[in-house]
Amino acid sequence: MEAALEAINQWGQPLLEITHLIFYTTSCFGNMPGPDYHLTNLLGLKPTVNRHMIFSNGCQAGGTVLRVAKDIIENNAESRVLVVWVESMVASFHGPNENRMDILVGQSLFGETVQLR
Repeated sequence: MEAALEAINQWGQPLLEITHLIFYTTSCFGNMPGPDYHLTNLLGLKPTVNRHMIFSNGCQAGGTVLRVAKDIIENNAESRVLVVWVESMVASFHGPNENRMDILVGQSLFGETVQLR
């Protein structure tokens, strides 16, 4: 949430100008309403914002969310797209273990990334 607010503040425009929200995660299967709905409410976005959820694409999802955002922007010059990627990896959490650097490296690859155009 903090990264989303920071990106919005850097953008410097009113929240009500956001027309699309693209939200990616692997970690919330079956949650209804989804995190896109909850984030829309938490940020105070218009209820008419177009929300797009992308689930479980793994490492390739970065390209997927950017392609979807690009397609929206290219086909609607007036659009303002907020892209939020949240990965908490709770299902695969392991504590630190000097003998399992593969786990620590995997955990370090996932985090929160936000972009706004």
